Amino acid sequence: MPKHTAPVDEPNASLAPLVIVGVLPPIEGGEDNLLPKDAWLNPLRVTFELWSDHSTRPGAFDRVQLIWDGDEGKPIDEKQFDGPYTEEDLADLWLEVPACKLSEGGHTIFYKVWSWNQSPIPRVTEPVNVTIDKSPPVLAGDRKMAFPEAVVPPYKITAQYLSDPANSDQVLATLPDYAVKKVGDVISWYWEEFPNSQHLVDSLTLDPGNVGQPLHLPLKGDMLRERGNGLRYATCRVRDRVGHEVTTLHVLLDVNILPPPLRKRPSVKEATGAVLDPLFYGVSGVTVVIPRQDDEDLGLKREVFWRGYGELGSHHALEPNPANPREYPIPPAAIVPNIGAGRVAAITYRVEGDTKESDPLRLTVSTIPASKYSQIDCPQAARGNPLKLSRSAVSPEGTGLTLAAWVYQAPTQYINIWLTSASLPDEPIRTAWPVVRGINRATLPKTYLERLPLNAVLAVHVSVSFDGGDSYLPFLSLDIQVLA
Repeated sequence: MPKHTAPVDEPNASLAPLVIVGVLPPIEGGEDNLLPKDAWLNPLRVTFELWSDHSTRPGAFDRVQLIWDGDEGKPIDEKQFDGPYTEEDLADLWLEVPACKLSEGGHTIFYKVWSWNQSPIPRVTEPVNVTIDKSPPVLAGDRKMAFPEAVVPPYKITAQYLSDPANSDQVLATLPDYAVKKVGDVISWYWEEFPNSQHLVDSLTLDPGNVGQPLHLPLKGDMLRERGNGLRYATCRVRDRVGHEVTTLHVLLDVNILPPPLRKRPSVKEATGAVLDPLFYGVSGVTVVIPRQDDEDLGLKREVFWRGYGELGSHHALEPNPANPREYPIPPAAIVPNIGAGRVAAITYRVEGDTKESDPLRLTVSTIPASKYSQIDCPQAARGNPLKLSRSAVSPEGTGLTLAAWVYQAPTQYINIWLTSASLPDEPIRTAWPVVRGINRATLPKTYLERLPLNAVLAVHVSVSFDGGDSYLPFLSLDIQVLA
């Protein structure tokens, strides 16, 4: 190398540390400058900054040497740089370790700078560690996750196991030990219907606190219930920080933690979907139809539950239609109390041997318009609109009112009848009066008529309770004009 006698501007100037290209980012407790998987197949490049006392004259050379594993007698790579430096020279401030030198294990690397002034002592950077890990983790034993003794054998997970307070609503699977656990390894475990390690449960990155401990991987109850009953495969994948992966052999477990699905909901033959019009389809009762079952031919007994408004609006059907064993009749008496705004009957069935009833049909029973019920009448009044009633012709006891039978009439019902007019307070005639079958009768008092001015119009109102007095449905009212 040509000699030059110019003085060194900064003979003791320090060198910037080298930068190793492509190593993994550092983590606490992890290996220094760890190469990712397969990076050792290519030369390892390092870069460095231009030192402060570099050559500034043509023909004056600086020399940089890269030292691998402390072998200063055999630099692994070197370059000469002739001053003054150009942008192209600055882009060339790098050296490489050949791929053939990148053996597994720990190495050191540093660089020297021999100054252009031929100083016999080079400046040297501090050595930097480099780690190369070419070996994937090796699972011990049978390479399978281990499960608690209460689960194996026969490799079953039950609702009883999860409900035991000692198990905290989870199953702890233990990862087989492997060589060598290191900080930064990622443990991922899977629970799925096929052993393809795609349906992730969770993952864990090892840190200094757990790298030396047995690894218990939780299969929580919520996850198990969400993924359902049946045969399930448990696998675990270990991915080290470098990128090597190894997967455990799968463990097949039988999961029985969810109750069997409810049987399909019934239907009502006379309903339109989940709505029943009781005026046209229900006067003679309705028919609950049980859908065809897989165990239809076993001769299992069945029962139907019609749960409506209160005791009056409910019915327990034990016997099917003799002509069709899947049809169960519901009497009209169980329909009537459900006739009202927003009332819903829940209809289920149970098959012999089942612990639970079927999925319910929630049936809305429509109201019946007041115009569809009977209208109260005053037979003594002359026909017209309004009716005409001669006060002088009414006996001192009053005149009769009659209400003809109406649809769904029953002695379990109650009736209200009252009078209204513009000039008098409301006058009750019947209040929560038990209904009789056929014509219901009441009396319009003459004393009430006498308090009305001539030609005044009074209204006779009627409401009937179909649900034992809890609520009343309006019937049509009747207008009567009072004459002399």
